[in-house]
Parts: sequence; structure tokens; C-alpha cells
Amino acid sequence: MKRAIVYDWIDTFGGAERLLQSVFDAYPEADIFTLFTRFKDSPWAVKYRSRIHTSYLQPLYSLCHSKPLLAPLMPTATESFRLDTYDEVLSITSSFVKGIKTSAHHVSYVFTPTRFLWSQKKLYQPHSLVSPIIEHMKKWDLNAATRPHTLLTLSHFSQKAIKQTYSRSAKVLYPPFDRAYFIGIKKRARKINLPSHYFLFVGRLEPYKRVDMLLEIFKQRPAVHLVIVGTGTQAYTLQKMASGTHTIHFISEVPDEELAYIYQKAIATILPQQEDFGYVALESLFFDTPVITVSESGAAEIVKICGGGIVSTKQTVHAIGGIVDIFHTLSYTINHQKIAHFSKEIFLQKLKKEIGG
Repeated sequence: MKRAIVYDWIDTFGGAERLLQSVFDAYPEADIFTLFTRFKDSPWAVKYRSRIHTSYLQPLYSLCHSKPLLAPLMPTATESFRLDTYDEVLSITSSFVKGIKTSAHHVSYVFTPTRFLWSQKKLYQPHSLVSPIIEHMKKWDLNAATRPHTLLTLSHFSQKAIKQTYSRSAKVLYPPFDRAYFIGIKKRARKINLPSHYFLFVGRLEPYKRVDMLLEIFKQRPAVHLVIVGTGTQAYTLQKMASGTHTIHFISEVPDEELAYIYQKAIATILPQQEDFGYVALESLFFDTPVITVSESGAAEIVKICGGGIVSTKQTVHAIGGIVDIFHTLSYTINHQKIAHFSKEIFLQKLKKEIGG
């Protein structure tokens, strides 16, 4: 069987990219299509380079490195892929590539309805001048969601959002957590210089992650440390917001061996965002560090299944800050056996039922 895998873009590393590696490795014969790549910021993908095919946006992205600027061109770039010679196409997306045109059987693993068009539009659309373009893209996005034969998604939270936005049902397939890999990483954890006590954020520094909310919380609590691990388009803005605050620490990139140490020494990992799944929550719990998150989130599902966390019913500075204030008085129990519910083996077994082995 001739198979293609399509992903929005390859230019960073996070939870989604851990999932991609599992899928790319499980289907070594599959061709990989993506709108553009930036291997400098995604060295994990270099080993797949010979299999990767990019769209006409590649030279433009190499010049400007701006997704917002290229967004209006992404629908036509998505449709430019020639995939009719394949028997099976799997698209993995939080954005546009569910809208590929192909006569092949198409299964789409949709993380969320295109975020800047729907759930997070207030964070991504500050200017009314772009509204005609946005409306056109929304119409295209609604039509694109009708094209796959089957929709999969990574949490019941995302399943609900897909139903509300696209009026389609999606099957929940939890992403893979490679426990064997992290057991090895835990053994090789490497110490780095950190405050003795701190709360932790790990993730992309993008608007929907609501790191700005965390900065507001911890600037109001100058005796409490916050460590932020990640890179993204908001890195400079967030660091500027935190300037003059000596208890907020930014770490741009670390190898997993150092990330393991960072997790293990943290008081708790905070996910203030409405996360589609919340891979960071699983990582944190694996390293015996509890999680603070919000109820409208895939991360809340992880906490419900595995324990080990506190869920805020409101996504506000006051609510999350209140949990930070009393966290030392709260108890939690992490059920490590339940983490196996998210195993790589279970994920691949279920995926192969949908797209074949």
C-alpha cells in the first residue's frame, strides 16, 4: 500500500512533534508532506529529511519565517499537494492540511479546529482590517473539514470543539506517551542551575498558551519563582513583560535529560491554557510532579485519569493564582499505572485499525 502522511509545518518541537516521530517511525515507507520546514529549529526531523516534501511556501517561509503573514496562502498551498497516486493519506493537523484534495482514503487526526480562526480568534486577530480575509479563510476551513473520510482527535475536549465547529463526529485516540523512552531519560537526568523551589511552565511561547497570564500571576507574587521552558513567537514580548522581575526565569531550549531534572525539582507544572491534549501534563506526572490546569482542557482529562493534579474551574489570574497560594496545603496522588493508558503501543494499535498496518 502506498501511503502519505501530511502535517501542517515542521519548524519546532513540542508534544505534537513527539507524536509525529511515533507515526513517522511506525510507517517508514510513507512519504511526508508539509507546507514548509525549518530544520534549524526542528533537528528531530533531520533523519526524515529524504522523505519530506514541501509546498510552494517553502522559499517564502525561508525568507520571512512568519506563519501569520503566510496564513492566507496556506489553503491554496494545502490544495497544491498531488496525492492521488496514494492509496491512503493520513493528515495530522491543528490547522489547514485536513483540507488536502485527494481521491485516496483520507483519515485526518485533527488536534483542534484551526485555532486562530475559531477558539482563539481574540488572541490572534487584533485588527479588524483583516476580517474579510479571515471570513474567507473560515469558509474554506469549514469546507476543508468535510473532505476527510474519517476524523480522529486527541481528547474529548477536542472532540467537543470539532463537533461544535465542524458539525462532524471524531473518534478519540489519545496520543502516544513513550514510557520506555522517558524511563531512560529519567536515569540520565542532568542537573542544571535552578532556584530551590519553583513552579514550572513547559511549552511553546505562543498566544494560546497564556504565558502572559502566568507572568501576571507571578509578578503579583515576587517571593515565588516561576521557570518557563520553551521558545516561540512571543518569546521576546514575554521576556520584556517579565523584565525587572528576578523570580521569573526563561530557559529557551534544553535536552530531555535536563528537562527531566527541571520537572523533578518543580513544585508543580502549570498549564493555564485550554490545551487540546496536554502532553506536558503526562510528562510532569511521569516525573512525579503534580499539575495545575483548567477544567476546559484536554489536560484536565489526563488529571482525571491519572490523578496528581488540581483543576481550576476558571481560566483567570485570580483563580489560578489562588491555587498557587494554597498549593502547599493540598494533597494529590499520581497513579502511574494509569499513565499506561496513553502508551505508544496502544496508540499505534488503534491507529493501524483506522489506516491499516
